[in-house]
Amino acid sequence: MLDGLPLVPDGTAIPPLPYLVAVLLAAVSVAVAVRRQRPRVTGRHVLALVPWIALGAGFHVLYVVDALPPFVAPLGGSPTVYLVVGTLAAAVWVVADAAA
Repeated sequence: MLDGLPLVPDGTAIPPLPYLVAVLLAAVSVAVAVRRQRPRVTGRHVLALVPWIALGAGFHVLYVVDALPPFVAPLGGSPTVYLVVGTLAAAVWVVADAAA
């Protein structure tokens, strides 16, 4: 689908349209929540992102070796995995900050 486009790295995989729409809606919703709530950012919060980075890397590795279940496999491709994990991390951050 993206073959031959300039500045698009090899291996870039855009998920099917229903997945793409769901991921984009979730990302926009969480971005709005972050913008409205303005959660605190400390050094501890930045360190707390490390497991999320590892989760994203592991999820992508499972995608590459074709070990993900078919219904979540489209979410593991690059660059989608970054958006999915970033959205999940931000959502957890907003909820945790609101509960504190």
